[in-house]
Amino acid sequence: MNTSHMWERFVRKSVERLYIRKEERERELLYLSAKERYHAFLLKYPGFLP
Repeated sequence: MNTSHMWERFVRKSVERLYIRKEERERELLYLSAKERYHAFLLKYPGFLP
């Protein structure tokens, strides 16, 4: 595999991951209440708050 194909794959996979994260965030904002989003935040980042 040459370098240009490796870069193309790297960029494509990166963009796909960013798109999926964006979609998940938008879905959470649309369908979850503030309380549910806060609970999800605490589960995702358990050590963030004291």
